[in-house]
Amino acid sequence: MTLTGNGTRAAGLATGLALAALLVLAFRVPASERPLGAGLRVSMSLPGELEASSRTLLSEPGLVLGDGRALGELELRSITSLPVRVRTRLRGARTLDRLVLVELRAGRRLLASGPLGRLRRRVRSLELAPYEARTLRLSARLAPEASGFEGTRAGVRLDLHARPLGKDGA
Repeated sequence: MTLTGNGTRAAGLATGLALAALLVLAFRVPASERPLGAGLRVSMSLPGELEASSRTLLSEPGLVLGDGRALGELELRSITSLPVRVRTRLRGARTLDRLVLVELRAGRRLLASGPLGRLRRRVRSLELAPYEARTLRLSARLAPEASGFEGTRAGVRLDLHARPLGKDGA
């Protein structure tokens, strides 16, 4: 059996469509049981008076409602021979400022608690003795009333500023 020019085109078109349909079905990404969450990454910017065990304080790819808290921690150390007062300020994307609730602690001392955006204002300072190390902890969770966060990603930076104090701490 021989096909004419139009018949050959029709057979080629049908074969191409069938292959395209097969490829679409073969590379289909299956649906997930887990809802799409909000991603939050908090990195650190350090002055010369301080060093940290990591430059990333928290990295959570999928915060979802009712899924508990995301926790991040690192060790912060003074590398000066004088005591230093450390202040923090948040910089970067504002998309999750009202949707994510955070708690920032240095050791057992609470530095800030509330919406992520609150870290954009100066929060309680931390004083470190010469060569002292403290664990900095950040916990984050979605606010109970959060909506519209699905698939949202925010990368923010926590800037630390250190001011050396006199030998007597003043």
